[in-house]
Amino acid sequence: MKKVLLYLRLNEWMASKIVFMIGILLFFLYTNGKPVGNPMLVIVAYFLYTSMFMATSYVANDFSDIEIDKKTGKQKVITELPQWMIWASFAAMFLIGNVPVMLLTKHKVSCAAVIVITYYLGLAYSGLGLRFKEKGIWGLLECSLAQRCMPLLLIPFLIEMNMISRWFLVGWMIVSFLDGLRYILIHQTIDLQNDLRTGVQTYVSEKRRNFRNSIAVFLALETGLLCVVMGSFWEKDLIGLILTAGI
Repeated sequence: MKKVLLYLRLNEWMASKIVFMIGILLFFLYTNGKPVGNPMLVIVAYFLYTSMFMATSYVANDFSDIEIDKKTGKQKVITELPQWMIWASFAAMFLIGNVPVMLLTKHKVSCAAVIVITYYLGLAYSGLGLRFKEKGIWGLLECSLAQRCMPLLLIPFLIEMNMISRWFLVGWMIVSFLDGLRYILIHQTIDLQNDLRTGVQTYVSEKRRNFRNSIAVFLALETGLLCVVMGSFWEKDLIGLILTAGI
């Protein structure tokens, strides 16, 4: 089991990404969003979708960087597995993550299209011949969009939303995007020495400067916008309570 968790790199995305996205789903359920099925089934389906998408993205990154990781001495579980087992794991993760969502949603064609685009962008960061990872600032933007924003577009397929809810979703996507930019800057900074040794040209390895201030700015913007989004929600809730009390 330990090797499976290491293979999926669960410790790198569960707490930092999945918990946040599940929290956003719960936000819409709490604000009287109407789920397309049993609320618990909706939560489980979205958890599987986001988890398997992240796992696929991270395993795909390891798969693309097998030779590079060998040069840096990184010990990855994926190097111990035969090719057929790796491809079988990709198929299993895709089915586990997407079948429950497809069974629940009423808009299957549109949902399938969003899933395909999301996976394409998720894999394009390190593979598919695009490798945005080595395209400077575009790598930061693409990674943040793919991993932080695209999975949120599945929520309207699981919870019926009115116009106000859709605006809240836009707000959450912006918060998530800023969070993603901060995270990928930190990630590329941590990998800087390995990238320099192997010739991998990320945004951070190209600029070679201290991004502490940039990270702090993204954190401040993210926190400020989060306060605006939650403040709007609390204000709406408070007004509703006052009107109810007045009646």
